[in-house]
Amino acid sequence: MNDLASQLVNEISDRITQQTNCYLKTPQDITSLNSSAVKSNILNLNNFQATGHYFWQQVQNSDVDYVAFGAANGKYIGAGYVDQQNLVIDEVSSTRTGGDLHSYQTDQQGNRLRIVQTLKKWDHRLEAGYSDIVQANKPAWSQIYQWEDGSGILSISAGHPIYNATGRFLGVLSADIRLTTLSTFLRTLKIGQNGRAFILERNGFLVASSSNEPLATKQGEATERLLATQSRDPLIQNTAKYLLHQFGDFAKLQPSSQPNVNRFGQREFVRITPFTDKFGLDWWIVVVVPETDFMAQIYSSTYTTVLLCILALMVAIAMGLTTSHYLIRPILKMVGAAGALSEGQWEQRIPDSKLQEIGLLAKAFNSMAKQLQDSFSKLHYSAYHDALTNLMNRAAFIKHLEEAFSKYQHNNQYLFGVLFLDLDSFKVVNDSLGHIIGDELLMAASHRIQNCLPANALAARFGGDEFIILLSGIVGLDEARNVAEQISEALSQPFNLRGYEIFTSASIGIVLSTAQQTTSEDLLRDADIAMYHAKSQGKACYGVFDVLMHNRSKERLQLEMDLRHALKKEQFEVYYQPIISSNSRTIAGFEALVRWQHPTKGMVPPNQFIPLAEETGLIVQLGQWVLSESCRQLSLWQRQYPECCSFFISVNLSVRQLLQPDLLEQVMQILQDTGLAPGSLKLEVTESTIINNVEVAGSKLESLQKEGIQISVDDFGTGYSSLSQLHHLPISVLKIDRSFVRQMMHDEGCFEITKTVIHLYHGLGIAVVAEGVETQEQFEQLQQFNCEFHQGYLFSPALPATEVEKRFLSQLTKLRY
Repeated sequence: MNDLASQLVNEISDRITQQTNCYLKTPQDITSLNSSAVKSNILNLNNFQATGHYFWQQVQNSDVDYVAFGAANGKYIGAGYVDQQNLVIDEVSSTRTGGDLHSYQTDQQGNRLRIVQTLKKWDHRLEAGYSDIVQANKPAWSQIYQWEDGSGILSISAGHPIYNATGRFLGVLSADIRLTTLSTFLRTLKIGQNGRAFILERNGFLVASSSNEPLATKQGEATERLLATQSRDPLIQNTAKYLLHQFGDFAKLQPSSQPNVNRFGQREFVRITPFTDKFGLDWWIVVVVPETDFMAQIYSSTYTTVLLCILALMVAIAMGLTTSHYLIRPILKMVGAAGALSEGQWEQRIPDSKLQEIGLLAKAFNSMAKQLQDSFSKLHYSAYHDALTNLMNRAAFIKHLEEAFSKYQHNNQYLFGVLFLDLDSFKVVNDSLGHIIGDELLMAASHRIQNCLPANALAARFGGDEFIILLSGIVGLDEARNVAEQISEALSQPFNLRGYEIFTSASIGIVLSTAQQTTSEDLLRDADIAMYHAKSQGKACYGVFDVLMHNRSKERLQLEMDLRHALKKEQFEVYYQPIISSNSRTIAGFEALVRWQHPTKGMVPPNQFIPLAEETGLIVQLGQWVLSESCRQLSLWQRQYPECCSFFISVNLSVRQLLQPDLLEQVMQILQDTGLAPGSLKLEVTESTIINNVEVAGSKLESLQKEGIQISVDDFGTGYSSLSQLHHLPISVLKIDRSFVRQMMHDEGCFEITKTVIHLYHGLGIAVVAEGVETQEQFEQLQQFNCEFHQGYLFSPALPATEVEKRFLSQLTKLRY
C-alpha cells in the first residue's frame, strides 16, 4: 500500500510540475512574441496608444496579469488587471504624463476612459522587473517584488531586453504573474481531498500555495513576505518545519518521495521536486497528501479486515484459489497499473472488486488515472497545435518533417516536398484594421489552405503569417506546383470579415527532398529562401528552390556581415560630384555620394550595398556618417578657399532616416559640430519616399526648412507622384532624373516632359537640377529651357575630396564650363 500511495503521489507531483511549467511558459512566450513583433516592425514601441491597446488585448486573452514595455529613457507603457475584473492601461511619458505614472480605466474594447490613479515621478527603471532583466542582459525572470502602489501585491516578471538594429539598448518587454494568481492556479489542480501543494524559494519564502492564505503580512507600514514555516495552513506549516528539521536548510532539500510522521502520529506522503527553467527559476515544488486520502475507507474497516484475514488463514488451503482471484490479483493489477501510469501509459483501468476496500481503492485509482489522462491529452494537444488556427504548430511539423526525411534517407526513391507560404502585406491589415481582423484573416486563410491540400499533405502554422506544408510521397515537382497554384488561386479571392472586403495573396517557396540536404533544417532553410525569392519577384507567386538561390543567400549574408564590419572599420569614403550653375558656368556645389572600398572585392557598386543597408536598417548609421563627413568637408573647404563660401553640399536622405523621430535634432547637431551653416546644406529625398510617407515627410521637411536647410526632390519622374502633393511640400530644388535627360534628344515625349516640368516649377519658384548630363548637346538644350543647375559626366564624375581639391578648388578663379 505504501508503494502504491507513493506512486500516486509521484503522479500528482509530476502532473503539477508539468502543468506549472506550461503555465509559467506563457509569460515568457508573450515577451518572446512581442520581441519578434518589434524586430519585424509589427509592434511600434514609439506609438504608445497602439502599444498599450496591443498589451491590453494580450492580457485579456492570456493567463498573465500584466504586460508592459519599459524604455531605457524612462518612458513606460503597460496594461493589466488591478483586480480580478478590471483592466487598466498605465503610461509614463514626458509629454502626455509629465513623467508621472497614469493609470487609465478602460472599456470592454480597451479604449481609455479616465485616470484612476497617479504615481508622482514613478521610475520603472528602479523596479526589479526592469533592473533584473537589464542586469541579466537576456530573457530571464526577475526576482519576486512588491508593487509600489501600496497594494502589497507580489509579482514576478518574465523579461526580454530589446535592442535596435545598431545594437543600442531600447528597454525591457515584460509579462507579469502575481503570486496570488499562481496560488489560484495551484488550487485548480486536484491534489486529493485534503492534500496541499506549495512552491517555495531556496531561502524558504512561499511563492504560492494551494491553500487560501495571503503570502505576505503587514509589519507596521511595511509588508513582509511569508516563510513556509509561518503558513497559516497547518499541513503546509508542519511539513515545512519537518523538512527544515530534516535537512537543516531549504537550500539543501533533496528530491524525495517518502511517508513522514509529522502531525498527531498521522503519516503523510511528501514529494519534493526541484523546479528550474532556462530563464533562471530555482524553486521547490512540495506536494503533501495525508495517508487518509488513500486509506480512509480501509482504516475504517480495519477490524473487519483483520477478521477476514484470520478467517482466510483458517481456510487457506480450501480457499487459496479464491483468495488469489479476489484479493492478490486485483492488488497486483493495481500495482502494475500504477507502474504503467508512472511511465506515461495513461489508459489504465482497475476492474471493480467484490471486496469493499479494494473496490474503493480501485475507484479512487481509476478516477485519478482518468484525470491524469484528460489533463495530459489537453496538454499534448496544446503542445502540438496552434491555438488560433488549430493547425499543427512548428514543433509538431518539424517532428513529421524529420520522419519524412528519415524515410527519404533510407529510400532515395521516396520523394516529398515542402511549401513555405507567407501572406503578402499582412502587416498592412494588422496596422489598418487591427489585430482582431488580422487574426480572423489568418483563420480564414488557414481554412482555404487546408481545402486545397491533397490527402498526402500536412499543414502547419509556422508563426505570424507564415504557413508550411509537407507533401509526402509525391511523384515530382509538378505535383507541388499544382498545390501551390491552387493555394495562390484560393487566397487571391477576397475575404469578407466584419464588413470589410480584404484582399491578400501569398508568396510560396517550394523545395523537394534531394541528396544536397543533410538535415531537415536544411529543407526549411531552402524553402524559406525560395519563398523570399518569390516575394522579391513581385509577390503573389511561387518560387522553386535551386542551388543558385542558396548561393545568392549566402553571398547576401556575407555582404551584410562585410557591411557591418565596414561601418566599424570606416571602409567608406565620400565622393563629391560638382553641380554646375547654368548662368555662371561655374561650380555651385557638390552632391555627396558614398563609396565602399572593400579590402578584398575592391570598389563595391552602390546599387549592391545601398539597398542592403536600407533593408537591414544600417542605412541610418551609414547616412548619419555621410552627412557628418560631407558637412565637415565643405566647412573645411569654405575655410581654406574663400571662393567656396557660396557652395552648398547636397546629401541624400534615406526613408529610414526621414522616419527617425529625432531627425531634426540629429541634423542640427551635425551642423553645430562641423560649423557648417544650415543654408549650405541641401537634403535630397527621393520622390517615392515623400509620396509613400506624405504626412510624416511633410512635417519633417517643414521643420528642417524652418531651420534654413534646403529640401531637394531626387529622381523626379520615376515615381507616380501627384504634382499637387509635391506643390504643398516645402521643396526648394527639384532634380530631373537622368533617364529623362538621356532620352530627351531622341524621344519627343521626354523632350516635352522635361521642358514642361522645368517651366512649371520655375513658375512655382522651385529651382531645377538636371542629372546625368553627358553631352554638350544635352547641356545646350537644357540651357535653352533655363535649367539652373547641371550635373553629370560632361563636367566631372564623382571624385574623392583630395582629387576635387587638386582638379577644381585650387584653381577656382579660372574654372569655367
